[in-house]
Amino acid sequence: MAFFDRFRANVERLQQERDYAGLARALSAEDPSTRADAARALAALGVPAIPALLDALESARPASRNRMTESLVSTGIPSIPLLLAVILRASPALQASISRAVAGAGDGMFEALLPALHHEQPAIRRAAVITLRDTGKKAVPHFAKMLHGKDPSVGKEAANALAALH
Repeated sequence: MAFFDRFRANVERLQQERDYAGLARALSAEDPSTRADAARALAALGVPAIPALLDALESARPASRNRMTESLVSTGIPSIPLLLAVILRASPALQASISRAVAGAGDGMFEALLPALHHEQPAIRRAAVITLRDTGKKAVPHFAKMLHGKDPSVGKEAANALAALH
């Protein structure tokens, strides 16, 4: 068994043991397969992983943080609830890293996040705006509709995102 195969098996063990901190550390591994496995495991474990994931992302150096967020986003739709929950608690630097990773993931991730802009909970709508703010002009009509919604914090976030685009 090769070194990376052993580490990949370790990711499975970390998931079984619900070792959130260990999985978060594995997101920064050099091996892309290990990062992908760790991201899928964290997405599957969901909300309980948030504190350890947030801690690992916030304490990572910018290049490592970008690699980690790209790994999370690369899991696609399963990562969306985790990303939305993390982004609300994240520093501006981490929010920007997540938003850039989502923008770099292409139209599939953009389309998958659009329903969150219409969620009944304002916090989810606000998180979706933050997550999508680097996706460019295609987000403009969606953000514009949110300017006059029921929740002022969502409207303010949409206004900030629109202002950043111009």
